[in-house]
Amino acid sequence: MPLISRNISNLIGGISQQPEILRLENQATTQENGFSGVVEGLKKRPPTNYVAKITGSSLSNAYIHTINRDTSERYIVVITNGAIAVYDINGTAKTVVAQTNATNYLASSSPRTEFKCLTVNDYTYIINTNKTVAMDSATSTGKVEQAIYQVTQGVNAIDYSVTIDSTTYSFTSTNSNTEDIRDGLFSAIGTVSGYTFTKIGNSSFKVVKASGTLSVSASDGYGDGAHQIIYDSAQNFSDLPAEGIDGQVVEI
Repeated sequence: MPLISRNISNLIGGISQQPEILRLENQATTQENGFSGVVEGLKKRPPTNYVAKITGSSLSNAYIHTINRDTSERYIVVITNGAIAVYDINGTAKTVVAQTNATNYLASSSPRTEFKCLTVNDYTYIINTNKTVAMDSATSTGKVEQAIYQVTQGVNAIDYSVTIDSTTYSFTSTNSNTEDIRDGLFSAIGTVSGYTFTKIGNSSFKVVKASGTLSVSASDGYGDGAHQIIYDSAQNFSDLPAEGIDGQVVEI
């Protein structure tokens, strides 16, 4: 049988368990001490380097988590029964400041199996799976039923309407000044028992209901494109008015 020769562009495909006739030409059956990469091609596998010994104590039952934030901030977290220690990548111990009784949460007879950690950006969350989750008995104050009506575009000679709990109030604009339109609709609402209305900035006013659930909707004669209502949510940050209600919670 004559020899067959051909060029193989690279050997970065790693190993494959497929039959030779099916696998890619840059894949092999075995690869020992090799490391395949698109940038550097096939090279020798990097060795394990001894850097430091982080502690002289036994860590046979400890939970160990690595924080790899970036090239300059890498840490090793060691959690044992009722204690936590943090070391940098060179084995240097870091100062851990625990709030009052915080380490009580770390009590465990088997830290290695009972703890889980997750690092997201600058925060690492530690979960003790042996703890029963419960709500705090203290509750926050009730949600304030409030909303913002804003004139986003001034259009002359059209109707601006707002409906508050099934009652509709309207104003017909006489110019394109957003403040004048806001003031006209604000005056059309007047004083309503159980509600507080306050002007905000030059084109908005807020509606606050003393009790019960607030329902607010609006319309205008410009294809409903000359106003907006900010209640519990908004589609984009850009939809939020320049001035709002102090303490209002809006979901984006």
